[in-house]
Amino acid sequence: GFDPGYDSLVVFDGGAVTGEMNTAAAVETFDAVRIDRPGGTLRVLDPVLLRDDLTILNGSFSYAGGPFTHRLRGNLTIETGGAWYDTASTVIFDGTVGQNLSHKSMNGWFKHLVVEKSTGIGIVPLTLQTNVLLLGGGTLTVREGYMDLNGYYVRCTGNVTVEDGGKLLVNEGAALEVGQTTLEIQGGGLLDVRGTATQPATVQAWNGGSGNRYAFLLRSNAVLRAQHAVFEHLDAGGVQVQAGAVVEEPFTFHNCVFRNGTSGGRLLDLQNAQALTIYNASFPSNPGGGASNVRKGKLGRADFVNATGAFAGELYDDDTFNLVDWHTGGLTRVSLAGPTTATLGGKYAYTATATGDIPLPPLTYYWTVTDHTPVTHSSSSLTDVLADRQWSTAGGKSVQVIVSNLLGTAQANLSVNVQPLDLAILGRQWVGATNAVNLLLKGTSAASTYQVQYRTNLTQGFWSNAIPDGVSIPGLNGQTAWQDLGGPGRNVTTATQLFYRVVLPSP
Repeated sequence: GFDPGYDSLVVFDGGAVTGEMNTAAAVETFDAVRIDRPGGTLRVLDPVLLRDDLTILNGSFSYAGGPFTHRLRGNLTIETGGAWYDTASTVIFDGTVGQNLSHKSMNGWFKHLVVEKSTGIGIVPLTLQTNVLLLGGGTLTVREGYMDLNGYYVRCTGNVTVEDGGKLLVNEGAALEVGQTTLEIQGGGLLDVRGTATQPATVQAWNGGSGNRYAFLLRSNAVLRAQHAVFEHLDAGGVQVQAGAVVEEPFTFHNCVFRNGTSGGRLLDLQNAQALTIYNASFPSNPGGGASNVRKGKLGRADFVNATGAFAGELYDDDTFNLVDWHTGGLTRVSLAGPTTATLGGKYAYTATATGDIPLPPLTYYWTVTDHTPVTHSSSSLTDVLADRQWSTAGGKSVQVIVSNLLGTAQANLSVNVQPLDLAILGRQWVGATNAVNLLLKGTSAASTYQVQYRTNLTQGFWSNAIPDGVSIPGLNGQTAWQDLGGPGRNVTTATQLFYRVVLPSP
């Protein structure tokens, strides 16, 4: 074919006449091409391969004898004075670098558009810079690599297909319009429909307001991401998540709207085995005819949390196997109880108690304690105990618990002062007829476990336990006042020398 060489720019500027490109070759091959024919047309008689940008400033790109399959490896830019009138051919974007598609003109449209870009490391997209029309039964196929709608819309009057290795991104403010045909995500393909609260991403039927409907098929091993998205004008099957398909965490239909469905049909059909939690879904209106909001197969489950709309809730689901639940309310708070003064080396327990709207379980308790590895407990109980917390250094510590369930999260914190254990003898005093010994235990609290021991001389070979032969009175600021009253087998009154110590109990 005609090949002017790399880094060449071919300009067609013949004015307001029809020109033809024909070298009798199987494929016309160029680097960059610019068409600047005010009021004129460049008509191709063969398929075209462009290794660089195609720019249509004025005039139009048309065809004769086709349809053809054109391959573009650079940007396609059609200014307001230009148009694409090859409305029978297929245009394949297969460049190894990022490509842009811009059709600013109010004239012209494409028939079949194919994205066939690398899926390896450094994957680069075809990115829209304007809205794109695929009319006359036109189709969109994302065969390999990915296509980014970049906030614009694609109006496709035929099928939309994402094949194995393809990815189609419908982001905030963007819309994918499907003809009265099928949107199919095949195994290995990915449809990413994620907008924002103020600019949702939309998948809808072309001319849906006039009654057009389309089938939405997420096949086995296909992947869907959906958040802040609108799905509307679906046929009776709704958004069909078929067996083996994946709705990728954490984008599992959170804040999505399902509307304008088909009478007697369904809006969302979950036939895969995933356990999905879906927050803030909206089902604004009932399509009628015995329609259902959600249909669930016999595998997996679906928990809808705080769903809204006149068509939301248990009354309208198709849940033969009782695997769809609807939850409303919130996790109000969690309280945390336990000692705020602790003895260095002692062991302590802390208790969390969750409160809120029913149902609360199952709950997850996530504990973080200074100088300890975080601990997670899963439970059906509204209380959870973290036992045997022990510190090997003194000072200020913290205990935190975060509890979560389908309805949200809540947290509570405690500050703990860890003090070393110490003892002071305050002297003797008469308590009734008993000569008691008063002691002050430092670094203790009502929750502390300790043992007071005594002996009658320093050369005695062992210590005897004085507790429980006495009474302890919780003191202030991490101290305990304790009186040794003696007991069976010994007499504090007659002891001329008493030596005391306080120890932590043996493990």
